[in-house]
This record gives sequence, structure tokens and C-alpha cells, in this order.
Amino acid sequence: MTYVSRPLDDRNIKTGRYPRSLAQLLVFEATDRFGFYGLQGILLIYLIQGLNFPEASANLTMASFNGLSSVATLFGGAIAGRLISVRSTVALGAAMQCFALSYLAWSNSGIITFLIGLAFVAIANGLTRPNTATLVSGLIMPGKRSDELFTWYAFAVNLGAGIAFFIVPYVAKGQWTAGFGLCALSAGIGLLSILYRPLVAKSGITAQKTHHSSGMVSVLLSATITGIATLGVYVLLQKPLYGQLAFLAANLLVPLLGIRLWLRCSPLERRRFAIALVLIAQAMFYMIFDEQTTSSFVLLALHDVGSDFHLGKFVILRLSDSQFVAVNAGLTMAFAPLIAHFYHCLDRAGYRVPLHTKYLMGSIFIVLSVGILWLQLAFQTSSRLSPWSLATSYAFISIAGLLMSSLGLAVIAEYIPRRFNSISTAMYYICTGVTMYYGGRLSNALALHRLTTKLSTAEMQSIFTILFAWLTGIAILGCCLFVALQPLLSRWERNLDF
Repeated sequence: MTYVSRPLDDRNIKTGRYPRSLAQLLVFEATDRFGFYGLQGILLIYLIQGLNFPEASANLTMASFNGLSSVATLFGGAIAGRLISVRSTVALGAAMQCFALSYLAWSNSGIITFLIGLAFVAIANGLTRPNTATLVSGLIMPGKRSDELFTWYAFAVNLGAGIAFFIVPYVAKGQWTAGFGLCALSAGIGLLSILYRPLVAKSGITAQKTHHSSGMVSVLLSATITGIATLGVYVLLQKPLYGQLAFLAANLLVPLLGIRLWLRCSPLERRRFAIALVLIAQAMFYMIFDEQTTSSFVLLALHDVGSDFHLGKFVILRLSDSQFVAVNAGLTMAFAPLIAHFYHCLDRAGYRVPLHTKYLMGSIFIVLSVGILWLQLAFQTSSRLSPWSLATSYAFISIAGLLMSSLGLAVIAEYIPRRFNSISTAMYYICTGVTMYYGGRLSNALALHRLTTKLSTAEMQSIFTILFAWLTGIAILGCCLFVALQPLLSRWERNLDF
């Protein structure tokens, strides 16, 4: 027995309201992301302070984990619907994440032990991320764009991430076990929510028999393959050279997958596919900077940003270095309903803003995000930057994420045939994961490789000034390229029969 999407109820189509199963999926996504991003929120600081990693090595390990967590979505997309159902794959991933985070909370804090736990979490993310998106995409209303639906999906992601980034570093301060334990608790709640069948069965996800030869054989085979994949990720995390080779292999795998899907498309589908590829490439550009929000931005907060938010003479908020990431997720969560409502109003008015135009707007916000930090660092006169500067930078990158990264799944839903949904979603996450890995390597190569504990304050500030000057230049070049692509993408859009 497996669980698949079925057509939406006529009442949902007439009223234009999404079924209640959307709420269940959003609850799962929020709690599951709390566990994942709670770990991510303390990972860099834990590697430096808990496991005594050099800062450049910790930054590369962070990038490797982020990248492998995304690349693992190919594994999750491959087994879903083939060995076990999409929903069962999500449940398996949720169970793995709950186990892995509990393992980190109660095990010894050695490097090998910790990397094993990270490998489990990376594979768990690969199982849940693409397949939750697949379940959500099955709720798209006939005749409606997917922008609004996936903006709400982004809201759920950032609801879990925002709360996690704010609470987990506070709980984990001086007590790492408590931080990992809180992440495990949230992952457990997510597991229970996705296993709650009555709500799912009532609204859009139903059970049907499949042609699998044996349910037990499929489960055992899936568990075996998952174990092998986890071992492989552990080896890649432990050996940076192997990880680099793996990401190079992923670079070759993505074009091969793209060619395979292209050959199976009709002429009209290929025109849509071409637009999707260009937009996915633009989303990959954003991920270079998204990687900085949990690495370079956090290191900047650690070394050169004050913790107290002043309003006049009053301190209205105090954040630790690792808690600053909560500003990013919190603002994304706050902006998401506003942007979703804006999309809804545009749809009702019959006005559709092309996705490539939204991507262009997102690239402008990337320039603003890194540019404001570069200017603040270039003209810094105080011993530490004002936290308002970093918060403003996070605000701009949050809007960029909603306009680019969050719409990546909308690109899949809009332009790629639904029969390729799972594998194309995984391909998208591989692309972004590889880019995040190289985003970490890029920041190391540009400046962060010079970070040591022996540097003076002036030398530390110089390193970050150079880094953000380079990032600003790269962002401006990307924005100019997006502008140049607008006429081509507009012409392609006009040739499509929506």
C-alpha cells in the first residue's frame, strides 16, 4: 500500500481554497525544518568552540554539510515512488532526522561521532525535502499559478528556521546537549504530524495499491540503500578531498540528468524546460550568497558586530553571534505572507508578473545585501559594526530568497512536466547544494583562509572588507547578466501556450 496525490476535491476548486492537507504539510515542514536549521544554526560555532576546528576548516565543513544535504535530495527523489511511496519516504526521513539529532544530544562529542550524526541528518534532509515539495505541488489549483502556494511553503520553512535560529543557540549556549535535544524534539513532532493519516486521507492524499512486488522487501531495500548512502556522506564529510571530488561528480551528473529529461520531452515541453534551466541557473547564483548567511555572516558577527540593538539610549534586543541568522529566517517568515497576498491580488486582477522578472528583482536585493556590509566595513570607525547593519543586510537577502530560492520549486511546477516532478525537484536541490558548497569554498579562497586567532582587530576587519567587496562585485555582475537576459526570456514566454 502506498500514498499518492489525487485530484483536488470539487469543493476546493469551486471555493479556491486549498485542502486541509496543506496545513498538515506546512506543520510538518515547519517542525522538520526547526530540527534541521536548529542544528545548522549552532553548527559553525560548535565546530569552532566545541570541537576546536580552525575557522577556515569549520567554514568548509559547514559548506560541505549544506551541499551534501541538498545533493542527497537526488537519493530521496530516486527512491520515492519506486521502492516506497513519496509520503513513506518523507516519514523515513523524518524518523532518521529525529534519531540522528537524538544521537547527537546523548552521544559523546567526539569528531567521528559528530560527523556520523551529521551524515544521518544530511541523508534525512535528502529524503524529506524534495518529497514534501512534491506533496505540496499536488495541491496546486487548476488554472492558478504556483507562486502563492510555494510562498506559503517558504513561510513554513522559515517559520521553523526562524524560531530555531533564535532559540537553539540560546539553549545551546554552554550546554550543547540541550540544543541538539531541542532539535530532536521538534523533529519528533514533525514525524508524528506526517504519520497522522486521518487528516491526510480526508483531503487530497489517498491510498492506492501499487505494483511493488513486496512491501517488506521494498522497505528493507530502502533501509539498506539509505544506510550505504549515509556511510558515503560520512566519508565525504571526513575527507574534504573526497567531498570535492563528489561535488565535481555532481557537476557532471546534473547535465546528464537534464539531457535525459530533455530527450523525453515534447517540443512544447522543451521550450518550457529551456526557461526552467535558465531560471534554475539564476537560483544557483542566489545560493552562492545564501551560503554566506550561515557562514561568512556568522563569522562577521563573531568578530566584528556588536550584540546590542539600541533604540536611542535603550537596548531593545541582544543577540549572540549565532543568533543573528534568526533575523534572516524571521524576516523571511514575516515577508512571505505579504508577498503571497500580493501574488494572490495580482492573480485575481489578471496580472501575471513573469518569474524571470521576480528573479531580476531578487538579484537587486542581493546587491543591496552584500553592498551595505561592504560600505559599512570600508568606512568603519568603531571597534564593532552596529548590529542594525547586519540585520539590514539579512532583510535584503531575505527578500531576495523569497523572490528567487522560494520560487525555484514554482519554476519546477510551472515549466517542467509533472511526471518528472520528483527527479526534477531533486535536480534543483542538487544544483543549489553544489552551488552552496562552492559558495563556501569561494569565501575561503577570497579572504577567509587568512582568518586566525592571532590577527589584530584591524587585520580582521580588513579580511571581511575584502570579502564583501568581492561579493558585491560578483552580485553586480550577476544582476547585469539578469538584465541582459530579460528580452530573451520575455520572447520565450510569449511563445508558450499558457
